[in-house]
Amino acid sequence: MSQASNTSDSNHPAPAPTQEAATQAPERVEVSTQDAIELLGLLAFAELSAQMRLAVDAALSPTPEHRLTHAGLSANAHGRMVALTNLIAEYGVDGQSVVVRYNDAFADYESRTRSETWYERVLKGYVGHSVALDFCKLVAEALPDNLQERITAIIGKTNESENAAAILSAKSESDPTFASRLALWGRRLVGEALGQIQGLVISNPALERLVIAAAHNLGTEVGSPTVQEQQKLETAWVFSKLTADHARRMDRIGLAA
Repeated sequence: MSQASNTSDSNHPAPAPTQEAATQAPERVEVSTQDAIELLGLLAFAELSAQMRLAVDAALSPTPEHRLTHAGLSANAHGRMVALTNLIAEYGVDGQSVVVRYNDAFADYESRTRSETWYERVLKGYVGHSVALDFCKLVAEALPDNLQERITAIIGKTNESENAAAILSAKSESDPTFASRLALWGRRLVGEALGQIQGLVISNPALERLVIAAAHNLGTEVGSPTVQEQQKLETAWVFSKLTADHARRMDRIGLAA
């Protein structure tokens, strides 16, 4: 019962809660420093993966202009990775030791999505890296506001998605047949990317706790009487958000999700 009902006597019953009080945002769930570090490690590894992929994209680029652009994007991803590992180090932890724990985080995605053309490689990075970042940004809602702001300052300024969108849009407009092929490829990519994220959440207790905390802090109820049902609810919440973001991303380049 509320404090008001505890202080009222039997002749003066407590007033009913107002609609504003009933819809008040839930109290934020605090996450541990170690769980926050785990998310930073995953983010740093995502940027390391992007750096290496973009370097290969640069080497395989069909034009000198694309080669220069992708080389620059690879260097930018390296800079973000370094900034994130430095942020981890501020907690008294060796950043590289956290990042290497995720060395195989995207291994299944990579092995199951072998690209046949350079444009398929670009779409693979556009989908895979974006889904990974979307997930990290989503569960970052579990972190303190000041840490969220610092993460956003690091990963919020990137031209990679815009560059990929421009390349893929131009290719789709010039070759409708290839556009249909890219759309099918995109559907396969997002399925594999979402499956990889699901595996990470299931296998990493820290990420699972962050998902639950983020869902709570965003006002999404994932509580359940059983662990199995709770896991289904939290996974469904995450995947619905990631899928919606992917659909909007594909719409930007004129491809059906």
